[in-house]
Amino acid sequence: MLMAASTVSAADAPAPSPTSDATTLFVPTVIASFVALAFGLFFSKFMIYILMYIDSSHYNFYMLIWILVRLCNIIVIFVMYG
Repeated sequence: MLMAASTVSAADAPAPSPTSDATTLFVPTVIASFVALAFGLFFSKFMIYILMYIDSSHYNFYMLIWILVRLCNIIVIFVMYG
């Protein structure tokens, strides 16, 4: 029994995995995400101004919709980048 235990050799360590492209793709992805969010911000604000120009009696409703859209964007950011 002692003899069997002494002849067992340690397993070789696995080869290191190749470097991934995650670090090189992360920066352009983040930039594209923020550009998309900025476009959404300006587009939604522009649409609110257009709606207020057409019908200014519903200003509070339009601003509530805009705030809800912004909150959804913040939730998306937290989900994406945790």
